This record gives sequence, C-alpha cells and structure tokens, in this order.
Amino acid sequence: RPRPPAEQVQPIINELINQLAEQPEVQMATQSNPPFNARDDATFTLVGHEEPIVTSANMIGNDYFSLLEQPLLQGREFTKTDLQAKAQVVVINAELAAQISAINPNTEVLDSQIYFGKIPITIIGIVQNAQLPWHKTVQGKFNLPMREGSTSFLIKLHPKQHLSRERIGELLKKIDPKWTVWDYVNLHDLHLQYLF
Repeated sequence: RPRPPAEQVQPIINELINQLAEQPEVQMATQSNPPFNARDDATFTLVGHEEPIVTSANMIGNDYFSLLEQPLLQGREFTKTDLQAKAQVVVINAELAAQISAINPNTEVLDSQIYFGKIPITIIGIVQNAQLPWHKTVQGKFNLPMREGSTSFLIKLHPKQHLSRERIGELLKKIDPKWTVWDYVNLHDLHLQYLF
C-alpha cells in the first residue's frame, strides 16, 4: 500500500502526540527518530574545505534533547517553526564542535555554516556529548530537523510507569482506524541489550 503524503500524515502524528501527552503515565512525547537510528556514514563539508567530514547524523524533533536530558551548551534547540518551515539548521554535539574548531580555529562554530551536499546549513546549537553503548568512544554527531510526515516518535514515561503498545494502538485507532503501531521499543531495554 503506498504511503500517504506527508501533509496527510502530519496531522495524525500531531494528534497522537497530543493524545500521548494527556496520558497520566507520559511525561513527554516528541516526533523524533531514536538515538540508535542515527546514520554513522553521513558526510558534510566546511566552508573553504573540500575534504568531507564523516560523522553520525539523526533527524529529531523539537523536544528531543529535553526528553533525553541532554544539556544544551550553546545556542538553541529546534523549534516547531524550524520543523514546519523545513529550516536549514543543525544542532551538533560538543565532539563535532571540537572537530570543526580544530579544522577552522579562527571561526566561531555556533552560527557558522556547513554544507550537507550542496545545501548550506547553519549550526544553531551545541549539545553535550552522549555516548551510545555500542560506540567505544564519543562520536561527532549532527542532528537535523525531523521531516514532516515522519512516523517515528519518542515517549518518556514518568518513573515506574508503563505504557503498552496496545494502548498506543488504541489511541491511534481513535484518530484514524487505518493506522497501527508498527514497532514499539523500550530504549532502556535496548541500552541493556547493547551493554550485555
């Protein structure tokens, strides 16, 4: 079955996130890819440098860093306006900021531009590093705004709470009966799986 266009999908996702936020177990929900969905082979270039930098990249929503409790060190996170306007902006981690500073020591990293292909993208924020359990060292990472119509989202629950896949499915069916929950993964369980 063909995937519906993004402009039809987005209102469903917005309503699901609103419904999730009203559930007593839920602390926060955001339309984002999970950390383990990041591509490890994304490349970009710096102004005045042809040599590409290979790094990790993810597409995230406006509450991603708050949900994961990853502190913002400089600048700002994405806003809903950034996502809706498809703004050409990026939030990077401190490791990638250090790599950029080493290549361009006379350039302020925040508010500078990188090129993703031929597209200029402005660095609007720098967040604290977060090491994924399957990496031996901290990786440089850049985060782009989530595309409209993406069906990935993250849910943060209050301590000692549980929200079943079936319950999310029920909420989704009330919004549009044609939709189902394709996959539902607990990040804590996944983290333990990679550790052991």
